[in-house]
Amino acid sequence: GVITFEQALQIITKRASVMTQAAKDNPGRMMVLIQPKIKFIEELILKLNLGGNRNSRSQISLSGRTENMAEAEEAVKKGNLAARIIPLETEGGLHSECMLQATKEMQKFLKGMFFADPKPGLTIIGNTAAQFITTGEQAKTETSEHISKMVQWQKTMEKMREAWVKYCLEVGNGKVLTDFGQG
Repeated sequence: GVITFEQALQIITKRASVMTQAAKDNPGRMMVLIQPKIKFIEELILKLNLGGNRNSRSQISLSGRTENMAEAEEAVKKGNLAARIIPLETEGGLHSECMLQATKEMQKFLKGMFFADPKPGLTIIGNTAAQFITTGEQAKTETSEHISKMVQWQKTMEKMREAWVKYCLEVGNGKVLTDFGQG
């Protein structure tokens, strides 16, 4: 492994704490777009400095400051840029600029923590850039930056297919990520 089980628990606890505080200090929200018109949505993301998750070809979640998200929702409706808009009940604008404070706090927290290089045979793909992580330092950087950057889930799954990954194990409640990986 890259980190110990004890380190993982410390990281999870700290991540939850700093994200909760960032959500209070920088209000934001999220919404899912079903069957989005990708080209136009990408322009909207740049224009309004939005984040979120590129889940699949048929689904993108947008995230950002409350006022930017209101403008995005209005533009999507007015331009008929998605078949459906689903507001998400989240603590805030996750994976967006709303979480920059949390990223900075995680960077401070992780600074003194040792991350080992991945062992041979252990493939790690960071989902902010959908690139292989080959060093402990890259894993540490991804751990903090993931909080405030857009998640590239679809590209991550494509990278896994390129790498001939045959099996994926989703840990948690449900199979949402597995379903995204099918499409």
